Amino acid sequence: MKVQRITGIILKSTPIFEHDKQIELYSKTHGKCRFLAKRIHKKGAFVGRLEPLNHVSICSYKGKSFLYINQCDVIDFFPKIREDFNRLSLALFCVDIIRKSTVYDQDNPTLFSILHIALTAINKELNLHSIKNKFQNNILISEGVKDPHTDDSSTNDFTNIFESYSGHKVIEPLFL
Repeated sequence: MKVQRITGIILKSTPIFEHDKQIELYSKTHGKCRFLAKRIHKKGAFVGRLEPLNHVSICSYKGKSFLYINQCDVIDFFPKIREDFNRLSLALFCVDIIRKSTVYDQDNPTLFSILHIALTAINKELNLHSIKNKFQNNILISEGVKDPHTDDSSTNDFTNIFESYSGHKVIEPLFL
C-alpha cells in the first residue's frame, strides 16, 4: 500500500453510504481528484476537516476502486469567509467555476494558484466585486480565451464567454 501526501483545496464533500464521504479536491500537482473517507462519522478524526473551502494536506492510498484518505491536516480554513454571506457566496462561485472548467486528474498549477489567491483575498479584503472581476479575468486568460493585454471584461462578458467555452451555465454569486 503506497501512501502519498497531496495538498489541495476541497471543492466538494458529499456523504456517501452511511458513514463515508466522497471528497473532491483540487491540487496543484494532481488537478481535480476524488477520494473516499471511510467511516468518517464513527472515527470523528476528520470532523470539520473535510469540508469545502478548506486548504488541506491529506495522506491517501489507492484501493481497488478509490483513493482512500487515512489522514487529513488543515493548512488553512479561511475563517472570515464562513462568517459573512457575501464572502461565502463569492468563494463558492469561484469553486464552482474551477469545478466546471477542469477535468479529473489533469494538473493545472495556474488554476490552483488563481483559486488559492482568490480565496485568500476574499478572506482578507472586503472589495468583493474587485476580487470577483480579477478572478474572472484571470480564469479567462489562463484558459486562453482572452488576451491578457485587453481591458477587464464585464460580468456579462465573462458569463457569455465561459458558457460558450465550457458548455456549463454560470450562476453569479448573490450579494446582500
